[in-house]
Amino acid sequence: MEVEVRGATPEENKQQKKLCEDMFKDLGLGKKLKKILIICDIGMPAFYVACKFKKDVQPIYLKDIARIREQATFKRLQITEERYYDQVISILGEKFGNENIIQDERNIIKVKGSTTSVENIKIYDFTEEVRERIIDALWHILPEGFKVRQFKHFPDGFIVMATDIPPIQEFADQIESMKQEFGGEEDV
Repeated sequence: MEVEVRGATPEENKQQKKLCEDMFKDLGLGKKLKKILIICDIGMPAFYVACKFKKDVQPIYLKDIARIREQATFKRLQITEERYYDQVISILGEKFGNENIIQDERNIIKVKGSTTSVENIKIYDFTEEVRERIIDALWHILPEGFKVRQFKHFPDGFIVMATDIPPIQEFADQIESMKQEFGGEEDV
């Protein structure tokens, strides 16, 4: 995890960097983050934090945890990751109807009458869990009293801005600049 802090004195930046590194490592989130950028704008006042996830923080799709074979009247799924089995049954039941989901053997599911593709069904979105845990952790480093907050989410990270004054155009400009630096894609 790379942490960069800008906007304050070199000593303050160093202390903020150490606090951030220690906090995320203690919470077990350091291994899920690629980069964190913190910008302190004392003149406004505003505090910006941009986080970019590592590549391994991705949603899990059915094709990632099952071997899928097309049969004449059904699709046969062999679940290879047993811990997701309950979620697969539940999601398939919601999508295709419980009457069309058959479990003949352990870890084997048959989906009757499905003409749609099942490979890209999202089973578990780890990205959202990591995003929530990081946002919860950020409340420990955001300045107290900065109640006005804006979030800008993108698929592999997010930016949060906190201040104690109503939003102005300079905030949006700074967030957009950070998004460009981080290579954030379209919003989610």
